[in-house]
Amino acid sequence: FLDDCAAVVAPGGVVVANLFNGVDGSVPRANVMAFAAALDAHVGPVTSWPVEQPVNVVLAARKRKGTAGEGTEIRFTRRELRNTGSVVGKEAGLEWDAGRQVRRAFWVENGEVAGSFHERAAGLNLNPLSRFVDRMGTVMPAEWAEDNDPGYNPDVPRGSR
Repeated sequence: FLDDCAAVVAPGGVVVANLFNGVDGSVPRANVMAFAAALDAHVGPVTSWPVEQPVNVVLAARKRKGTAGEGTEIRFTRRELRNTGSVVGKEAGLEWDAGRQVRRAFWVENGEVAGSFHERAAGLNLNPLSRFVDRMGTVMPAEWAEDNDPGYNPDVPRGSR
């Protein structure tokens, strides 16, 4: 399927998917990671966005302009995405600011180990020692799973469940 998508998209074009999301270790989150790796392998570099509805995540793969390697992968920064989204939204006559919807983009980096996956803020250089770096990305917080678990007991400390 992704080979067919890549075949019909022009170099620099984008394949977009809206997926169910989940917390770390969940089946839905594993599916997001696997699909991101497949998009990267078949189409090109992947960018992810959190969706206002937290059970979803959007992935977009930009088709490489040549074979994989240096100079063929073009990634947009958050500023570029926000500015372009705002301009396109105005030109299209949208009543809402499209730039606001794409401003929280993350670059997806698939590791060499199957299933490894990391998101970093698109175009931002963050201190790797910051305690917030690992909390960034589109993964749903553990609190979400707890709040939506019918057997959740807030009196039981995390890690002992």
